[in-house]
Amino acid sequence: MGYDFNRIVGINLSYQESDYSETTYFETLKVDGTTVKVDADVGFAFDFQGWSLKPYGAAGVAFGQEDVEFGNFTDSASETALLLGAGVRFIADFGLYADLRQDFIFYEYSDLSQTSISVGYKF
Repeated sequence: MGYDFNRIVGINLSYQESDYSETTYFETLKVDGTTVKVDADVGFAFDFQGWSLKPYGAAGVAFGQEDVEFGNFTDSASETALLLGAGVRFIADFGLYADLRQDFIFYEYSDLSQTSISVGYKF
């Protein structure tokens, strides 16, 4: 979800959930994660006939939480970290948009990269 203030600056909010499980002969590993990202993007929307294209850079914060279960072992961790990203957004004059984006989140003990493709309608 986002809002473009003008042709240059916009804000974004996203929420993601992930889960993973794997069973071995002896134990089951289960990992559940949540990521919330808030950022601002800066670029310039180039106008063409009937559509525009906005390459942009983004900076903000990401909050991540992860719960791990492996047999009798359980652990949980959460962290807030710097987010940097880059992408390109296609916007049709009738409201349809598509966004391709790469984010890098710099957690204390590991870095995370996320690629996303979004399609929606701009009111």
